[in-house]
Amino acid sequence: MKRIIFLSLLSFLFGLTNITDAATIDPMNLERTIKRATALVAPSENANVSYDAAKEHVSLSFSTSPDYQEATVDAYRRWRINQWSVLQEFMLSRIPVKTISVETNRIEDGTLVRYTHSKRHSDKYGDIHGNKLWLRTGRVMEKSAGSDTWEKVK
Repeated sequence: MKRIIFLSLLSFLFGLTNITDAATIDPMNLERTIKRATALVAPSENANVSYDAAKEHVSLSFSTSPDYQEATVDAYRRWRINQWSVLQEFMLSRIPVKTISVETNRIEDGTLVRYTHSKRHSDKYGDIHGNKLWLRTGRVMEKSAGSDTWEKVK
């Protein structure tokens, strides 16, 4: 009986170290993933993708110039698809993600807008036709031109 308990405890400890090792992120894999994800963002002139390992949060940002062809067609669609495609790169690389945010400017008034979604909501609603569910499940913050503070949008 003691032998069974000892072997069970030993296998548990070895299993725990494997789980801990699996939770570490390979820096080269992260760097490649960020490069691939940044290339997917449109417009990509000043796109930036970053990852916070402690919070398991992906952040992508870009700015849209007024003469960008798709600027006025459906900005939410572009933001939603950018967020979803970046998330897909991180999922393919098996990098853990809890939340993902997209930050960009509104063409009309220069306001910066940040939409933050859980991984589940971004994955589920990012690839469907229509913005309704994506907009409803996100946390929205905005920062007026010239301001330093983000304010929650109701």
